[in-house]
Amino acid sequence: MLGIPYDYAIDVWSVGCTLYELYTGKILFPGRSNNQMLRMFQEVRGKFPNKMIRKGQFSGQHFDENYNFLSVEFDKLRNRVCAHCTRADGVGSPGAGLTVGCGRIALTDAPACRTSSAR
Repeated sequence: MLGIPYDYAIDVWSVGCTLYELYTGKILFPGRSNNQMLRMFQEVRGKFPNKMIRKGQFSGQHFDENYNFLSVEFDKLRNRVCAHCTRADGVGSPGAGLTVGCGRIALTDAPACRTSSAR
């Protein structure tokens, strides 16, 4: 979504999401676009680290030059796209909503902090 190269850490993220979905029977991030899903990730895990945003090939589509998240939503009533900026201090509180055992470790958004398959 941000254009960061894949590595083993994304597999750990995927396992965490899958475990949550199997345990609850609900889709963890039911966004209809990459932007909506990034917003949901931040609502659960807090703001992405600036270093991670800088590395992303497509970060400019979702963040401004000050690393503020640009939330883009479609207004069905007016049939147009609406965008608003979220301050750099993040969207929601870190960790809100995820309490499934290892979910907090597996669902961390910073690749360097994710549990690896070697651990």
